[in-house]
Amino acid sequence: MSGEEKRPLMNYGDLASHYVHLSEQPWKPTPSPGIDMKILLSVPEAGLLTALFRWAPGTELPLHEHVEIEQAHVLEGNIVDDEGEVRKGDYVWHPKGNNQHIARSRCTHTFTLPEAESLSRR
Repeated sequence: MSGEEKRPLMNYGDLASHYVHLSEQPWKPTPSPGIDMKILLSVPEAGLLTALFRWAPGTELPLHEHVEIEQAHVLEGNIVDDEGEVRKGDYVWHPKGNNQHIARSRCTHTFTLPEAESLSRR
């Protein structure tokens, strides 16, 4: 709005918000071929990881167990697993102990999982 004064930015120290500018972050390969990621939040001491994942067309993830609750929100493409399909705009969460094989077409999604459950363990 024109004519309004801008408020000065506050310094909240350790309680400050963290802004992640995805366009400035490069995609990094994961241990799983065909899957790249951008980390949004990683708090190992709290066991938390939130990341943006990009799957190449035809990428699959072999049968694996979820050691904790796992969540995904599909931004582009779709996720197809043993239980169903999640399309662009949809959200899915898997309970602890859930076992699944994932076959995906081209897909970009946010993913929240325990820090301890990394793609390298799949």
